Amino acid sequence: MDETPLEHERRAKVARWRADGREPYPWSFPGRVPTETVRTRCRALSAGQEADGEPVRVGGRLRALRVHGKTAFADLDDLSGSLQLIVREDLLGEAPYRAWLSDLDSGDLVGAEGRPAVSRRGEPSLLATRLELLAKAISPPPEKFHGLQDAEERLRHRHVDLLASAESRARFRARSLLVRETRHYLDGAGFLEVETATLVPLAGGGAARPFTTRSSYLAAELQLRIALELPLKRLLVGGLERVYEIGKCFRNEDLDSTHSPEFTMLELYWAYADYRDMQGLVEGLYARLAARVGELLPDVPAAQAAARAFADGFASIDFVDELERRSGLTRLLERSPDELRHLARATGSTVPDDSPPGVFLDK
Repeated sequence: MDETPLEHERRAKVARWRADGREPYPWSFPGRVPTETVRTRCRALSAGQEADGEPVRVGGRLRALRVHGKTAFADLDDLSGSLQLIVREDLLGEAPYRAWLSDLDSGDLVGAEGRPAVSRRGEPSLLATRLELLAKAISPPPEKFHGLQDAEERLRHRHVDLLASAESRARFRARSLLVRETRHYLDGAGFLEVETATLVPLAGGGAARPFTTRSSYLAAELQLRIALELPLKRLLVGGLERVYEIGKCFRNEDLDSTHSPEFTMLELYWAYADYRDMQGLVEGLYARLAARVGELLPDVPAAQAAARAFADGFASIDFVDELERRSGLTRLLERSPDELRHLARATGSTVPDDSPPGVFLDK
């Protein structure tokens, strides 16, 4: 693929750095703290004030650079958020200051050392006394030009989506938190996490078309699992009374921005318990997850709404009673399968003739 003029210019900068004996891709940047740490320290400062004490080091991706004569302002992003760098000629020296302004581009990974400070406009900042290039970006970030608006493209190029979208980065953090909190909750409830086979002779536990492959050593056809149910139930038979698995399953079916043939599933099984026990367990899990996501994403309205909703508890209703109330029908449990099939089809649902009564009620 041909390089763009911008990419060619950036590669030329890499060559100049190396010709000068400088490494544009150093191995490490020790002592770095999240930008959130600097923002927190800035809360105790007034506009125009600089913190005392030892300097701190931050590192992240350069999102923007604004030059105003002998002072420049740079926006630096890391996983914890964004921080403004204040870069002054009198602190770096005239020659280094001019060189940095010439060498840096949006998208570069940059390290900075300095003191927490608040700008005259009240912006939490780091007053930089030293800069270090950590990695030269050859391609400009997507928001520099056309952005990344297409949902399919974002899913196919997640690394680019993460570069362009703070919301996507927050979503990754929220997902990691959800999985971790789910494990903590189930472990605390006495459940044992297990791993079962992904390659199986015959995929079961669900109605789906499996992916197939072949084992050369066994000279046998194998399938990728479509569900976790059957091996977990066998573990109950073996005496493991509370088990769960969080693992990948595969279904050789549709593919779009909301449906993937490869997905993560949680299944758990609990011996000597009934649906009421499971209901209480799941309600507690959802309330805990909603509260933790609300803490992680204080500025996301949907996260705050979910935290409030789940904190209020759950209404418990009888399925058939509620169905009769909303539909105006009566005596549903007393009706024959033929009657239920007719009622289901009257709503536009396509239900196989040999379906059990519960399937007709669901439809």
